[in-house]
Amino acid sequence: MGEFMANNEIDTNDGIPPAALRSFIRFLGTKGFRFCHQTFAENLLLDPTGNAQLDLFATIKRGGEGVYLLTTVTDNLAHCWVVHCDGLQTKVIDSDGTVPLGKFPHVDYIRTIRRLSLFKKQRRHKRKKRDSE
Repeated sequence: MGEFMANNEIDTNDGIPPAALRSFIRFLGTKGFRFCHQTFAENLLLDPTGNAQLDLFATIKRGGEGVYLLTTVTDNLAHCWVVHCDGLQTKVIDSDGTVPLGKFPHVDYIRTIRRLSLFKKQRRHKRKKRDSE
């Protein structure tokens, strides 16, 4: 995230602006990440409570260990977070640093959450031709 912000001259105190989110996602793709396109409201959380902190906790619990790209909205401004869950601890990371999930700040709502995973190219195995003799 820091590398992207430095390359695009974005102040680290402001976070990634909504206009740059698409570029940020493309940047992550160049670093070997791929995205699961399940969205927060449709697939990952079946019964949203309206409390963003509880909904995020339920989503992470349902989704399991991994890394997620989270977009929240507060006062009509989008904010981008990276959520890291390693089984023992879940951390929410943005340009200001890392906060535990329990201290996730108030947001109006969660717009999307997507799982990130490293893209691994599958090797193609050549089939050995058998002699019919």
